[in-house]
Amino acid sequence: MSRQNCDTKDLRVLDFKSDDTQFLRDERAVVHWISKYSLDRGGDRVYPEGMNDSDFQKGRTVLFNHDFNSPCAKNLWLKVKPEEGVLAKTQFGTTEFANDIYTLNLEGILTSWSIGFIIPSEEGACKYVPETNEFFINKWNLYEYSNVSVPMNADCITTAKGIVKSLGAKSFLLT
Repeated sequence: MSRQNCDTKDLRVLDFKSDDTQFLRDERAVVHWISKYSLDRGGDRVYPEGMNDSDFQKGRTVLFNHDFNSPCAKNLWLKVKPEEGVLAKTQFGTTEFANDIYTLNLEGILTSWSIGFIIPSEEGACKYVPETNEFFINKWNLYEYSNVSVPMNADCITTAKGIVKSLGAKSFLLT
C-alpha cells in the first residue's frame, strides 16, 4: 500500500510501548494502552473515537506477536479515552505459554502492545497529509490486539531464557 492510499482492506498493525502499565497480580491481569492518539514512528495517528470493535467483541482473544496460533490472554474491557487512546484490561491465561508471556510482562521484558485493524472503505475513514507525511486514521475496525516483543539487547534475551518455561515462548526468544 502506498502512503497516500487510504482505501485498503489489508490488515494493518501499529506497535507502541506502554510505559504506564498497571499490574493486577491477584487477577493475572494488566491495564494498558493498546493504541494512543499520538503520532507513531511510522507517521500514523489513530483516532481512538474512530474504533469499531464489534467484531473483536465476539471473541476477545489476545494474541502474542499477532500470531493467530499463539493466544495468551483475553480482553476483559476496552475504554476509549477521547484524544488520548484506547485502554484495555487484559487477563493472561494459566497455560505454560501464557504464564511465560505474563511473567515477561511482569519482568519488564515485554512492554509493547499492538493493534491489528482494517481501515473501512468509506468517506473520511483516513486522510494522508503529504506536507507532513502523516496518515490520519479516523475510522478503523479492531480485529485483534497483541502483546508484542521489542528489540532487546543480548543481556535481556539471556535473562528471558532463564525465566521462560514453555517451548513456545523459548522458540520466540531463540530466533
